Amino acid sequence: MSSSYCVDLLRTRSFGRLSLSVNALPVIEPVYFSMVDDSVVIQTHRGSWLATSTDNAVVALEVGELDPATGWGWTVLVQGLAIDASARTLARLDDISLPADWLHPVALQHFEISTDRISGRHLS
Repeated sequence: MSSSYCVDLLRTRSFGRLSLSVNALPVIEPVYFSMVDDSVVIQTHRGSWLATSTDNAVVALEVGELDPATGWGWTVLVQGLAIDASARTLARLDDISLPADWLHPVALQHFEISTDRISGRHLS
């Protein structure tokens, strides 16, 4: 799959699995996300274990779909550095439709992952 097609697929979803290392052990955490331009934006509570564990950490986000009846589906993987969302990105959040399951905006922190390193494949 091309990078642009992978980004287009990400734009159709709001739920994925974030992979990170916590105390040198792998952790997979379900997260809601939104796409802002070509960055994945994830929100969490300021000071939470997820916020502190992702601060400038290398992470991966996997998003996909699988039809159990046919076995057809797709998966997209984004790998990169989780950084605090820029002021520009935060301003753009007001311009897009956010996932319905996003938390109330009190005491939240947002981090973003660039889609510079993205890959995907069809499952069948």
